[in-house]
Amino acid sequence: MISPCGIDCGACPIFKAANDPLAAEQLAAEWRSAGNAEAEAGWFKCQGCYGDDALVWSGDCSMRDCCLKERKLENCSFCSDFPCRFLIDFETDGAANHKAAVANLRQIKASRARPPSSS
Repeated sequence: MISPCGIDCGACPIFKAANDPLAAEQLAAEWRSAGNAEAEAGWFKCQGCYGDDALVWSGDCSMRDCCLKERKLENCSFCSDFPCRFLIDFETDGAANHKAAVANLRQIKASRARPPSSS
């Protein structure tokens, strides 16, 4: 499952933690070690962007709202405005996983643009 912004939910530690109590405890411990003293296993409830609004990581995600709710697209790579300001800001915010997510979308878009190979 690829989120609107290009994150692969299956590889996302938050998504994994939401579905595995041991992974949730481990991730909360990592976050506490990284300086977020209040991190708790119960924080991780994300079931991916395509589910219930109460079970997403960020309930106020502009990309999710635009892509899924307003434009009814599978992910942002299908948008005629790709890459938009939301994605450019996301890609350049300094988080390596965000940069990789947008690169994933670029690859998805490029793969659709290639003509099918003839056999």
